[in-house]
Amino acid sequence: MDTMIVKDWKYGLEPGMLDYEPIPEDSIALFTPSSVGGCSELARRNWHAEDHALLGHLDERRGPKPDPWYNMRDLACALELIASWDCPDMEKEVRRESGVVQEIDYFINGQRVLWLEHGEEHEWSVYPLFTTFWGESQELTFKGLLEDFRRILTNFSRFCGERMPEMIAREERRAQNAQLKAIAQEHIAVLVANLMNDGGFSYDLEEESQRALLWVRMGENRLVELSLPHASFIKRMGELLPTLQAVEGFLEQVKIPLTIDSNAAGISAEWGSVYREELEDTTGRLFESHFWSGPAMEYANRVLFGGAKMEGKAWLDMEDVYSWDIPGLEVQVVRPYFRRGDIGHLDYSLGGRPMFSISSKGLEYSFFPLVHVFQEDEDMPALSAWRAFLEGFADFYRSHQADYQAAKLEAAKVLKLQRMGQQGLEAALRTIMGQTGYEWALELRWVDMYKGEAEMPARLYVRVKGKRVLTLFFDYVDFAEHLPVLLPAISQVMQLVREYRLPFRVLDSAAEEFAGVAWRR
Repeated sequence: MDTMIVKDWKYGLEPGMLDYEPIPEDSIALFTPSSVGGCSELARRNWHAEDHALLGHLDERRGPKPDPWYNMRDLACALELIASWDCPDMEKEVRRESGVVQEIDYFINGQRVLWLEHGEEHEWSVYPLFTTFWGESQELTFKGLLEDFRRILTNFSRFCGERMPEMIAREERRAQNAQLKAIAQEHIAVLVANLMNDGGFSYDLEEESQRALLWVRMGENRLVELSLPHASFIKRMGELLPTLQAVEGFLEQVKIPLTIDSNAAGISAEWGSVYREELEDTTGRLFESHFWSGPAMEYANRVLFGGAKMEGKAWLDMEDVYSWDIPGLEVQVVRPYFRRGDIGHLDYSLGGRPMFSISSKGLEYSFFPLVHVFQEDEDMPALSAWRAFLEGFADFYRSHQADYQAAKLEAAKVLKLQRMGQQGLEAALRTIMGQTGYEWALELRWVDMYKGEAEMPARLYVRVKGKRVLTLFFDYVDFAEHLPVLLPAISQVMQLVREYRLPFRVLDSAAEEFAGVAWRR
């Protein structure tokens, strides 16, 4: 293209060397095939996160409908003018077709770092666009091409040179971490086994795609869970034993049942409040279930199902059973509405109290709420076993009455103590925790809801850090001995979390999810 056309073009920008301070030689040397051409996806994201400082001014020009180029001759002149600009620290290569500039490539230390393209014509309009080595690509408008791209060229090498050392360091760390992750993925089981052997711990290890889950047993009722990401395990494996030993020492010293978990979302009470469930009367139907289910099952298994069997697959002849005169038991016939002549089942009572029902398929207890139904198609007890069961039932029931009455009286005493204890525990914990700066909540649950140490009905939650929560468990009867050591225990947990940065959870090893764990030594 004629140089005069470029010089006299209406935008009035002259060819020549751009006026800016070049970057030093040691910065230029950092532009290598690996730092530029081999830019990883993570490095591209890092560059993109920084490039607003270089390209932010383009946002000011970009409206809802930026202006394209319609005059191809003007665009050719503008690109020719840009091609005439030289940079003090970047080389350039210009590619033309039929005398028109199609692409201008810019290089630092032999590496292509920036390129400007003519763009494809679409419906008589064109958007020229530039691309950086980290993949940022933007179109340039009719109004902004010369001014905007001159500004980019003037600042590009300095922008990259200032950030290149940190970008290279990040990439080196990424490569090192990837290598350590590969080592951990391949050898984590052996490394953990050696550490656990050194510490004398029983443990179990579950390997997943990105991490290993380590469970370490702490006494009879506790375990420590640690998530070991492959990416950071090699760097942090030195923290593993000190963390476990510190937690072990803490659990040996503090006798309050507790867990440390990330379960803030599962707390029923609001922070700073108390959630209470009223204690139900455990001398009623619930007590009936607890007392009678064991003896009733034992009697049926011993007398009825442990006796002689009918041959083959057989059902019980209800007419035969109904014909028996059983001393001490009243019987009522229940016939199905769709077959009035048949016996559906026989309901037996003792002194007017329903005891059980017998149908052609088996036995169903009804004198305590925890009902058991026995259906025996192929091992139906013989008629002699059924008769023995019926004839002995009244004596069986009466033989347990003294124990039943004594247990019911004891249950009433325990319930009274539990109700008093629930009130006393709430008052004590409100007083103790109200004097601290801790974020806490208290749940006082129905006493029959728990089984085992770590499922006691009273739960004091204390926020440790973020979503991590310390849960301390209390019984409604035997809690007084734990109150003096409560605040020291909380303080020790806070100190543990501060001093040992490896995240851990302290859990109840008797929980159902750990029932099948095969502990290794």
